[in-house]
Amino acid sequence: MKYKIAVCSSRGRKRRENQDSLLVKTAWTEQGTVLLAAVCDGMGGLSMGEMASALLIHRLCGWFEEGFPLLLKRKKSAPGQGRLLRACHAREELLFHSLERLLEQVNGELCVYGQRKGIQVGTTATIFLAVGNRYVIAQVGDSRAYEIRSGIRQLTRDQTLVQRELEAGRITQEEAIRDPRRSILLQCIGAEGEVYPDFYRGRLGRNSMFLLCSDGFWHVVSKEELCAGLSPGRLKEEADMQRALEELTGLIQKRKEQDDSSAVLIRSEAPVT
Repeated sequence: MKYKIAVCSSRGRKRRENQDSLLVKTAWTEQGTVLLAAVCDGMGGLSMGEMASALLIHRLCGWFEEGFPLLLKRKKSAPGQGRLLRACHAREELLFHSLERLLEQVNGELCVYGQRKGIQVGTTATIFLAVGNRYVIAQVGDSRAYEIRSGIRQLTRDQTLVQRELEAGRITQEEAIRDPRRSILLQCIGAEGEVYPDFYRGRLGRNSMFLLCSDGFWHVVSKEELCAGLSPGRLKEEADMQRALEELTGLIQKRKEQDDSSAVLIRSEAPVT
């Protein structure tokens, strides 16, 4: 699988520093080119949010370089579509468990740091890992992952109070968009003693776009605007992808978004076999 990538990040109107952290890494393996991307939105006073998100990115880099290659070394299965699919699912379960342990470790580190300093720090995490023609996602908080093809599909579920109220039927979709509680998280990495990531998996579509973004990127831009601005049909080169992200960032700033806005745009290129 081949990938084209664009990245954009902007400080919010009322922020002294950008507390978002981003990661994109690729490596060549026996499985072909693998890709790890992440968007982390840090929270905390002064530079503490930036520290929290940067720490998680640092740990993810180490995992990708040291722990992840060991997970790819598995016994080859005998030919057969059924066995191949079972092998993929077994590998994905290993990846889920490994990422869960990593997030638990970082959560513990941030909790101990916050207790020692008498402050609360934390970060969201949307982690996207592509291996072969499959992807897995680990999610904590309200940063998001979307797939954009002929339409747009949100792959992750926000871990927020408003999302819980929406699913319970206590508010409508229109009310959720305007609800002042929409940024209240049910959990993030570093805030509590335990963290429970959500995990997702899927197949890489031919010439699909995948968007990872912090809540400051999606707050004031509709799904329809994201789909129109990031259509795979018109964004075939990285320069086009970068320009499209920057145009959306300009729109976000024009609409006076207060929070930092960050995004990673990924185009999967090779035909899926």
